[in-house]
Amino acid sequence: KQAVDEDPENADLQEQRTYEYLKRKSNAEARRNALAALRKDKQQQLAAYVLGRLYLSIGDVETAQKLLEGSLQADAPQVQHLSLLAALYAKQRRFEDAERLYEVGAKHFPNDDTWPKRLAAVYLKAGDDEKLTSILEQLANLDTDNLSFRKKLAEMKRDLEVGRLLI
Repeated sequence: KQAVDEDPENADLQEQRTYEYLKRKSNAEARRNALAALRKDKQQQLAAYVLGRLYLSIGDVETAQKLLEGSLQADAPQVQHLSLLAALYAKQRRFEDAERLYEVGAKHFPNDDTWPKRLAAVYLKAGDDEKLTSILEQLANLDTDNLSFRKKLAEMKRDLEVGRLLI
């Protein structure tokens, strides 16, 4: 707060303060600061994320989604912003859009296994067995202690063999 008071034109500091207010559940302050940060710079992804979360908390999915879409910077994404927008797309069954954003996340945050896991969930819901097999193989190689990936792969291969026998 002191840093923002010393440099009130700094949208990045304003954005950080906004996020801290959200984490502390000071929603009114978070909203006020998010709006102030976005007035200074419409591309402040963290401020847009905070405001999007607040809109979602009152059930206004459309406004939250428009705000997130308008501030998305796919070449330099902010983690929470990207994740929230991708999750909204997945929930709306807009699988191609969700896939695109999860792939952006996997590219920009390669050490975070959340992105390929969410991609796997999208492929599973979309019924894209080819892409699901590929991502499950990657996940099985990354996390050798997790047997669920290997089990799902084995089930898919078994089902594929049973399908071939029936034909």
